[in-house]
Amino acid sequence: MNKWRFFVGIVVLLFVVACDVVNPEEEIPAYLSINEFSFSTDFGQGSSSTKITEAWVYVGGEFLGAYSLPATVPVLASGDQEVWIYPGIKENGSFDTPNIYPFYKRYEQVVPLVAGETNTINPSTIYEENLTFSYLENFDNPHIFNVDLDSNAMTDIIITSADAFENASGIITLDAENYLLEIATGTAKPLVTNGTDVYLELNYKNDIDFQIGLIANHELVVVPPLVQSIYLFRPKEEWNKIYINLGPNLKELSDEGFVDFQLFIGALYQGESTVNIHVDNLKVVHFTL
Repeated sequence: MNKWRFFVGIVVLLFVVACDVVNPEEEIPAYLSINEFSFSTDFGQGSSSTKITEAWVYVGGEFLGAYSLPATVPVLASGDQEVWIYPGIKENGSFDTPNIYPFYKRYEQVVPLVAGETNTINPSTIYEENLTFSYLENFDNPHIFNVDLDSNAMTDIIITSADAFENASGIITLDAENYLLEIATGTAKPLVTNGTDVYLELNYKNDIDFQIGLIANHELVVVPPLVQSIYLFRPKEEWNKIYINLGPNLKELSDEGFVDFQLFIGALYQGESTVNIHVDNLKVVHFTL
Protein backbone atom coordinates (compact mmCIF):
# COMPACT_ATOMS: atom_id res chain seq x y z
CA MET A 1 0.00 0.00 0.00
CA ASN A 2 2.78 2.45 0.85
CA LYS A 3 4.54 1.64 -2.42
CA TRP A 4 1.27 2.30 -4.29
CA ARG A 5 0.79 5.65 -2.54
CA PHE A 6 4.40 6.59 -3.32
CA PHE A 7 3.89 5.70 -7.00
CA VAL A 8 0.68 7.77 -7.23
CA GLY A 9 2.45 10.72 -5.59
CA ILE A 10 5.27 10.58 -8.13
CA VAL A 11 2.77 10.47 -11.03
CA VAL A 12 0.84 13.47 -9.66
CA LEU A 13 4.08 15.42 -9.15
CA LEU A 14 5.24 14.68 -12.70
CA PHE A 15 1.83 15.74 -14.04
CA VAL A 16 2.00 19.06 -12.21
CA VAL A 17 5.55 19.71 -13.45
CA ALA A 18 4.49 18.81 -17.00
CA CYS A 19 1.55 21.22 -16.81
CA ASP A 20 3.89 23.97 -15.69
CA VAL A 21 6.12 23.28 -18.69
CA VAL A 22 3.29 23.08 -21.22
CA ASN A 23 1.30 25.97 -19.74
CA PRO A 24 3.85 28.17 -18.00
CA GLU A 25 2.62 31.16 -16.07
CA GLU A 26 2.25 34.04 -18.54
CA GLU A 27 4.02 37.31 -17.93
CA ILE A 28 1.82 40.32 -17.38
CA PRO A 29 2.72 43.05 -19.88
CA ALA A 30 2.78 46.78 -19.44
CA TYR A 31 0.89 48.77 -22.06
CA LEU A 32 1.56 51.79 -24.26
CA SER A 33 -1.53 53.72 -25.31
CA ILE A 34 -0.34 55.65 -28.38
CA ASN A 35 -2.48 58.49 -29.71
CA GLU A 36 -2.27 59.96 -33.20
CA PHE A 37 0.77 62.02 -34.15
CA SER A 38 0.80 65.80 -34.13
CA PHE A 39 2.91 67.45 -36.83
CA SER A 40 4.21 70.97 -37.39
CA THR A 41 6.29 72.64 -40.08
CA ASP A 42 8.89 75.39 -40.11
CA PHE A 43 9.24 78.34 -42.47
CA GLY A 44 9.79 77.21 -46.04
CA GLN A 45 8.26 73.76 -45.48
CA GLY A 46 4.70 74.52 -46.47
CA SER A 47 1.51 73.17 -44.94
CA SER A 48 1.39 71.09 -41.76
CA SER A 49 -1.20 68.74 -43.24
CA THR A 50 -0.28 65.12 -42.69
CA LYS A 51 -1.67 61.59 -42.85
CA ILE A 52 0.31 59.46 -40.41
CA THR A 53 -1.57 56.18 -40.18
CA GLU A 54 0.80 53.86 -38.27
CA ALA A 55 3.23 53.86 -35.38
CA TRP A 56 6.35 51.72 -35.86
CA VAL A 57 7.25 50.97 -32.25
CA TYR A 58 10.63 50.14 -30.71
CA VAL A 59 11.17 49.61 -26.97
CA GLY A 60 14.70 49.29 -25.65
CA GLY A 61 15.92 48.99 -29.23
CA GLU A 62 13.62 46.02 -29.97
CA PHE A 63 11.08 46.35 -32.78
CA LEU A 64 7.57 45.46 -31.52
CA GLY A 65 5.63 46.03 -34.72
CA ALA A 66 3.69 48.57 -36.77
CA TYR A 67 0.33 49.53 -35.29
CA SER A 68 -2.60 51.45 -36.77
CA LEU A 69 -3.23 54.62 -34.80
CA PRO A 70 -4.51 55.06 -32.19
CA ALA A 71 -3.04 51.87 -30.74
CA THR A 72 -2.57 49.93 -27.51
CA VAL A 73 0.73 48.07 -27.51
CA PRO A 74 1.61 45.34 -24.96
CA VAL A 75 5.23 45.38 -23.76
CA LEU A 76 6.93 42.66 -21.70
CA ALA A 77 9.86 44.88 -20.70
CA SER A 78 9.77 46.71 -17.36
CA GLY A 79 11.40 49.70 -15.73
CA ASP A 80 12.53 52.85 -17.50
CA GLN A 81 12.66 52.06 -21.21
CA GLU A 82 13.58 54.18 -24.24
CA VAL A 83 10.58 54.19 -26.57
CA TRP A 84 11.02 55.15 -30.23
CA ILE A 85 7.98 55.69 -32.44
CA TYR A 86 8.47 56.18 -36.16
CA PRO A 87 5.65 57.88 -38.12
CA GLY A 88 4.20 55.53 -40.73
CA ILE A 89 2.29 56.22 -43.94
CA LYS A 90 0.58 54.28 -46.71
CA GLU A 91 3.15 54.65 -49.49
CA ASN A 92 1.46 55.45 -52.82
CA GLY A 93 -1.88 55.40 -51.01
CA SER A 94 -1.95 51.59 -50.79
CA PHE A 95 -2.84 49.56 -47.70
CA ASP A 96 -0.44 46.94 -49.03
CA THR A 97 2.58 49.24 -48.70
CA PRO A 98 2.76 50.67 -45.18
CA ASN A 99 6.14 52.28 -44.62
CA ILE A 100 8.05 54.55 -42.27
CA TYR A 101 8.05 58.04 -43.78
CA PRO A 102 11.75 58.84 -44.03
CA PHE A 103 11.31 62.62 -43.86
CA TYR A 104 9.50 62.74 -40.50
CA LYS A 105 11.55 62.51 -37.31
CA ARG A 106 10.97 59.64 -34.94
CA TYR A 107 9.44 60.41 -31.54
CA GLU A 108 11.50 59.48 -28.48
CA GLN A 109 10.44 59.18 -24.83
CA VAL A 110 11.67 57.34 -21.74
CA VAL A 111 8.68 55.51 -20.26
CA PRO A 112 8.52 53.83 -16.81
CA LEU A 113 6.93 50.46 -17.60
CA VAL A 114 5.09 48.55 -14.85
CA ALA A 115 3.33 45.23 -15.44
CA GLY A 116 -0.42 45.70 -15.80
CA GLU A 117 -0.20 49.49 -16.04
CA THR A 118 -0.80 51.72 -19.08
CA ASN A 119 1.29 54.70 -20.15
CA THR A 120 -0.31 57.18 -22.57
CA ILE A 121 1.93 58.64 -25.27
CA ASN A 122 1.08 61.66 -27.41
CA PRO A 123 3.71 61.48 -30.16
CA SER A 124 4.74 64.49 -32.21
CA THR A 125 7.03 64.93 -35.18
CA ILE A 126 8.56 67.47 -37.54
CA TYR A 127 10.47 67.24 -40.80
CA GLU A 128 14.02 65.92 -40.68
CA GLU A 129 16.88 68.34 -41.17
CA ASN A 130 18.81 68.55 -44.44
CA LEU A 131 15.78 68.31 -46.73
CA THR A 132 15.25 69.91 -50.11
CA PHE A 133 11.76 70.85 -51.28
CA SER A 134 12.23 70.82 -55.06
CA TYR A 135 8.58 71.77 -55.47
CA LEU A 136 6.51 73.55 -52.84
CA GLU A 137 3.12 74.74 -54.11
CA ASN A 138 0.33 76.01 -51.84
CA PHE A 139 -1.79 77.08 -54.84
CA ASP A 140 -1.70 80.77 -54.25
CA ASN A 141 -1.40 83.04 -57.27
CA PRO A 142 0.59 82.46 -59.41
CA HIS A 143 0.96 78.68 -59.24
CA ILE A 144 3.62 76.55 -60.91
CA PHE A 145 1.35 74.63 -63.35
CA ASN A 146 1.65 77.29 -66.02
CA VAL A 147 2.24 75.18 -69.14
CA ASP A 148 -1.08 74.60 -70.94
CA LEU A 149 -0.48 71.43 -72.95
CA ASP A 150 -4.12 71.06 -74.04
CA SER A 151 -4.32 74.67 -75.34
CA ASN A 152 -7.60 75.27 -73.55
CA ALA A 153 -7.59 78.01 -70.93
CA MET A 154 -10.93 76.73 -69.63
CA THR A 155 -9.17 73.69 -68.14
CA ASP A 156 -6.41 75.52 -66.29
CA ILE A 157 -6.04 75.38 -62.51
CA ILE A 158 -8.00 78.24 -60.96
CA ILE A 159 -7.21 79.46 -57.44
CA THR A 160 -10.28 79.65 -55.20
CA SER A 161 -11.21 79.86 -51.53
CA ALA A 162 -14.49 78.00 -52.17
CA ASP A 163 -14.35 74.50 -50.72
CA ALA A 164 -10.60 74.97 -50.21
CA PHE A 165 -8.47 72.72 -48.04
CA GLU A 166 -6.51 75.59 -46.48
CA ASN A 167 -7.18 79.26 -47.28
CA ALA A 168 -7.07 78.74 -51.04
CA SER A 169 -6.76 75.68 -53.26
CA GLY A 170 -6.56 74.86 -56.93
CA ILE A 171 -9.64 73.72 -58.81
CA ILE A 172 -9.97 72.30 -62.33
CA THR A 173 -13.44 72.17 -63.89
CA LEU A 174 -14.31 69.83 -66.76
CA ASP A 175 -17.56 69.34 -68.70
CA ALA A 176 -18.81 67.99 -72.03
CA GLU A 177 -17.11 70.78 -74.02
CA ASN A 178 -13.97 71.11 -71.91
CA TYR A 179 -13.17 67.46 -71.38
CA LEU A 180 -9.38 67.22 -71.74
CA LEU A 181 -6.89 68.28 -69.06
CA GLU A 182 -3.15 68.39 -69.76
CA ILE A 183 -1.08 70.88 -67.76
CA ALA A 184 2.51 70.91 -66.56
CA THR A 185 4.96 72.86 -64.47
CA GLY A 186 7.23 75.39 -66.15
CA THR A 187 11.00 75.09 -66.42
CA ALA A 188 12.24 71.50 -66.15
CA LYS A 189 14.24 70.74 -63.02
CA PRO A 190 16.93 68.20 -62.18
CA LEU A 191 15.74 65.90 -59.41
CA VAL A 192 17.49 63.23 -57.36
CA THR A 193 17.83 60.20 -59.64
CA ASN A 194 20.11 57.85 -57.69
CA GLY A 195 17.27 55.65 -56.47
CA THR A 196 16.89 57.23 -53.03
CA ASP A 197 13.48 58.33 -51.78
CA VAL A 198 11.87 61.30 -53.51
CA TYR A 199 8.30 61.80 -52.34
CA LEU A 200 5.48 63.83 -53.81
CA GLU A 201 2.96 64.94 -51.17
CA LEU A 202 -0.48 66.18 -52.21
CA ASN A 203 -3.87 67.05 -50.75
CA TYR A 204 -6.71 66.38 -53.18
CA LYS A 205 -10.35 65.53 -53.74
CA ASN A 206 -11.88 64.72 -57.09
CA ASP A 207 -15.12 63.83 -58.85
CA ILE A 208 -13.37 61.84 -61.59
CA ASP A 209 -10.14 59.97 -62.20
CA PHE A 210 -7.05 62.05 -62.84
CA GLN A 211 -3.35 61.28 -63.08
CA ILE A 212 -0.10 62.86 -62.09
CA GLY A 213 3.23 62.11 -63.66
CA LEU A 214 6.54 63.29 -65.07
CA ILE A 215 7.61 64.86 -68.33
CA ALA A 216 11.23 63.72 -68.71
CA ASN A 217 13.71 65.59 -70.92
CA HIS A 218 16.62 63.70 -72.44
CA GLU A 219 20.25 64.80 -72.37
CA LEU A 220 20.23 64.48 -76.17
CA VAL A 221 18.05 67.25 -77.54
CA VAL A 222 17.09 65.10 -80.54
CA VAL A 223 15.25 62.67 -78.22
CA PRO A 224 11.68 63.91 -77.61
CA PRO A 225 10.40 64.39 -74.06
CA LEU A 226 8.85 61.32 -72.47
CA VAL A 227 5.54 61.58 -70.59
CA GLN A 228 5.29 58.98 -67.83
CA SER A 229 2.15 58.61 -65.72
CA ILE A 230 3.03 57.86 -62.10
CA TYR A 231 -0.25 57.62 -60.22
CA LEU A 232 -3.98 57.41 -61.01
CA PHE A 233 -6.25 59.11 -58.47
CA ARG A 234 -9.66 57.54 -57.98
CA PRO A 235 -12.58 59.80 -56.97
CA LYS A 236 -12.60 61.07 -53.37
CA GLU A 237 -15.57 62.91 -51.91
CA GLU A 238 -13.52 64.33 -49.03
CA TRP A 239 -10.06 65.87 -48.95
CA ASN A 240 -7.32 63.25 -48.75
CA LYS A 241 -3.52 63.30 -48.52
CA ILE A 242 -1.15 61.00 -50.34
CA TYR A 243 2.59 60.26 -50.35
CA ILE A 244 3.90 59.05 -53.73
CA ASN A 245 7.47 57.76 -53.98
CA LEU A 246 8.95 59.04 -57.25
CA GLY A 247 12.40 57.60 -56.51
CA PRO A 248 12.15 54.36 -58.53
CA ASN A 249 10.66 56.16 -61.57
CA LEU A 250 13.34 58.85 -61.51
CA LYS A 251 16.11 56.25 -61.29
CA GLU A 252 14.70 54.32 -64.24
CA LEU A 253 14.38 57.47 -66.36
CA SER A 254 17.88 58.59 -65.42
CA ASP A 255 19.29 55.23 -66.51
CA GLU A 256 17.74 55.88 -69.92
CA GLY A 257 19.44 59.27 -70.23
CA PHE A 258 16.69 61.61 -69.02
CA VAL A 259 18.16 64.42 -66.94
CA ASP A 260 15.48 66.91 -65.90
CA PHE A 261 11.77 66.80 -65.26
CA GLN A 262 8.44 68.57 -65.14
CA LEU A 263 5.32 67.53 -63.25
CA PHE A 264 2.09 67.12 -65.17
CA ILE A 265 -1.58 66.60 -64.32
CA GLY A 266 -3.95 64.98 -66.80
CA ALA A 267 -7.55 63.82 -67.09
CA LEU A 268 -10.06 62.84 -69.77
CA TYR A 269 -13.74 63.33 -68.95
CA GLN A 270 -16.52 61.48 -70.76
CA GLY A 271 -19.79 62.82 -69.38
CA GLU A 272 -22.34 65.62 -69.58
CA SER A 273 -22.35 67.16 -66.09
CA THR A 274 -19.74 69.49 -64.62
CA VAL A 275 -17.03 67.85 -62.51
CA ASN A 276 -14.17 69.20 -60.42
CA ILE A 277 -10.66 68.22 -59.38
CA HIS A 278 -9.29 69.97 -56.27
CA VAL A 279 -5.58 70.09 -55.39
CA ASP A 280 -3.55 71.70 -52.62
CA ASN A 281 -0.19 71.61 -50.84
CA LEU A 282 1.94 69.87 -53.44
CA LYS A 283 5.48 69.09 -52.31
CA VAL A 284 8.36 67.17 -53.86
CA VAL A 285 10.85 66.45 -51.09
CA HIS A 286 14.10 64.53 -50.69
CA PHE A 287 17.26 64.61 -48.63
CA THR A 288 19.77 67.24 -49.70
CA LEU A 289 22.70 65.71 -51.52
